[in-house]
Formats: sequence, structure tokens, C-alpha cells
Amino acid sequence: IGSDLVKIQRIFDLYQNYQEKFVKKILSKDEELLFSNLTNEAKKVSFLAKRFAAKEAIAKAFGTGFRGHVSLGNISILNNNLGKPEVFFAKELAESLPQKIKVLVTISDEIDLVIAFALIEQIKSPLASET
Repeated sequence: IGSDLVKIQRIFDLYQNYQEKFVKKILSKDEELLFSNLTNEAKKVSFLAKRFAAKEAIAKAFGTGFRGHVSLGNISILNNNLGKPEVFFAKELAESLPQKIKVLVTISDEIDLVIAFALIEQIKSPLASET
């Protein structure tokens, strides 16, 4: 289990100071495409803050932080058709995991804060015997 709380102003300041460099550091290629379609600056900052908080929560759930293949760019948070955030890993991260896992994440925001919670579940093979 991992959680993270982010002040939106902090993300706004980072985005203002580093612009595209900051975007490329925290977003995956799929997320960058979604981000590039946003026209409102407030929505862009909100998008960045939500992704940042969710990825921090996931890194904490791994218990490693951002080390090795667990990096901001190797984690994608994409919303399904109902708006639910779903987690996807880049190939190098997925292949480095010792077992199959499922990651659940939830993100909530208010005017000045974003909070995210992540839960990692090990997926057991249906053929595995229970002891």
C-alpha cells in the first residue's frame, strides 16, 4: 500500500520553471499524448499533479521508491472509458518484476491538493496449490 499527497501549487511552480523538461520527466509517452491535447493550463497542471501523486504512491507501494526500472516514465496512469485510473507498466519495468501483479490506484483532488492511494496485489496462478 502506498499513498501520496501533493500541493498543486508545487507542481504549478515546477511546470512554470521547467515546462517541457518537467513534462517529459514525469509522464510516459501515452500520457504525454493526452497532456498535449489539453488546452487549459489549470487542467494541464491538474493532470501533472494527479499523475505525479499516483506514481509516487505506486513507488511507495513497491517499497523501493524510484529505483532501477521503477521510474516516473515507466509507469502510465490512463483512465478507462468510465474515468477510472488504470496502471500500465513499460516493458522493461514489467519484465523486471519477480511475479505478476495488479496495481489499483485511486486519485482525488481539491482546489489545492491531490491525494493518491495505490495497492499492489500479487496475481496467483489458478494452478497454484493452496497451503
